[in-house]
Amino acid sequence: GEVDFSASDPYFDVRWRLIRKHRSMLEFLVAKRYVRNIDELDLKSKSKAETVKKLAFFNTVLQKSITRFVTPMICGSDKYEHRIMIIANKYYDSLSLFGKSELTFWMGRLKNTVRQEECIALLREYGKKELKRYKMLPDDESREKRELAFLIRGINVSLVYGGDREALDFYLTSLIKDK
Repeated sequence: GEVDFSASDPYFDVRWRLIRKHRSMLEFLVAKRYVRNIDELDLKSKSKAETVKKLAFFNTVLQKSITRFVTPMICGSDKYEHRIMIIANKYYDSLSLFGKSELTFWMGRLKNTVRQEECIALLREYGKKELKRYKMLPDDESREKRELAFLIRGINVSLVYGGDREALDFYLTSLIKDK
């Protein structure tokens, strides 16, 4: 039969739609601020420590609802893609685990074909380095090991997104073998 969404149903009344509408606006504004943070970075600064401090916003892994706004603002824009590559080349090792995760997420979604190739090479390098660190940790379920697995997963997903077939095979195999 048919489902009746009456006005008395709290999830479908006017108030609920209004809350949802404002939440989307808030998510858009957070996305705009995130992109402005990328825009305002002084990537030519002589003080690496100061730039790293300003990169702190990268330490927040964005919700999917915000990422859907950020992605079209960054990806396909030569200006922002160039800035992402500078951050990747100069500041990757200075970022926190979550900052690295967020950066590698964006690296895997760049549209410029020359930058995509550079990203894949960098992501492979980062993946090998992080996997080596992961394997050096004891076989336990420590927070550090789980967080590093999260980063490695993100790097591999970005590689897969960039068309790297080997990363897909590695990722699927690691899901089967490593809990």
